Amino acid sequence: MRTMRLEFRLAVFFGLLCYSQSFLFPITRKDVAVQQRIFAQKATTENEVALRTYSYKFKDYNVTYRYKPPAPGHERDAPLLLIHPVGIGLSSWFWENFMDAWEYGGPVYAPDLWGCGKVEDDDHLRQMPSSSFPDRWVDACENMLSLSVDSSTPKKSLFPFVGKSWSSSSTTSRWVIVAQGGLAPIGVRVVHRNLSQISHLILTSPPTWSDMTTTVPRKDLQRNDQFLRSPVWGSLAFRLLETRWAVSFFSNLFLFASNNVNDTTRWLDCVQAGVGPAQRYAVMAFNAGFCQQTSNEKELTELPQPTLILQGDEDKSRNRDEYVQKMKDCRIQTITGKNVLPWESPDTVCRAIREFLVK
Repeated sequence: MRTMRLEFRLAVFFGLLCYSQSFLFPITRKDVAVQQRIFAQKATTENEVALRTYSYKFKDYNVTYRYKPPAPGHERDAPLLLIHPVGIGLSSWFWENFMDAWEYGGPVYAPDLWGCGKVEDDDHLRQMPSSSFPDRWVDACENMLSLSVDSSTPKKSLFPFVGKSWSSSSTTSRWVIVAQGGLAPIGVRVVHRNLSQISHLILTSPPTWSDMTTTVPRKDLQRNDQFLRSPVWGSLAFRLLETRWAVSFFSNLFLFASNNVNDTTRWLDCVQAGVGPAQRYAVMAFNAGFCQQTSNEKELTELPQPTLILQGDEDKSRNRDEYVQKMKDCRIQTITGKNVLPWESPDTVCRAIREFLVK
């Protein structure tokens, strides 16, 4: 919790430092819309063969997800469900590098979590309490599991692009859940609530054991939420932190390793294409600490599924040994990178996951 408070204050502090940048390089809603159209057209052209985007109705909103078909000969391999981090401009595009590198495995699904990516009804988001966001994220992930894998009841495929329904009675592979960073609590809850449908759990750069098992006091949650939802101070903070300069500054400071060789321009383009007033509510819920409004200790200690934790060699929070000590079946592997390993080191992450799944 202390770490969360420090990062929260640093975000506001450095956001204010870049205040002048927002005047020198202002970003209007029209600019964002143009960026989104340009990037969407570019992404569709570059990935139209390998990656596809689909959506379906779930409860009161549309779930949009990226999909990569299984490699030839791997049609019966376990499907992967990727849970992206929540932050300014982030959505399922975060997994593109990883999905491109996933060459010899089963199908991959990367949904946009509620309030991230393309948002159609910002009024609805505004009216929902921040405390409800984590539960909705879990529900949407669970729904994808039930739609795609149901070994007991064959039914018409809801994913016709696959060629044959993953819900057919011949499907025996269970899901693999991969959750990034601060969304580890969501991944853990999805697995704990669906033990029979999931075989493995992978957490990339998760919070420390203490952060995962310590509940954030309600008064702190309320204070953080009130600040972030403030039409004055919260709005000002977001307008500052959404500038390209601020995104670049924080990415280099907290996310990327010093020897990062990835195209940071593409990262910045993706982030800025995903920002907007409607996308702020999910970020508010996450930054206020609502993923930690309850402890995850019970779920973590009860999980029978083999769990792999991937952490970067430049990650300053590499004190995750308690996971191994207190979970039933957990191992830790350190690879090149810092805090966004699937983006920084996609080939290494893919190799680590493939080796983990065959052990």
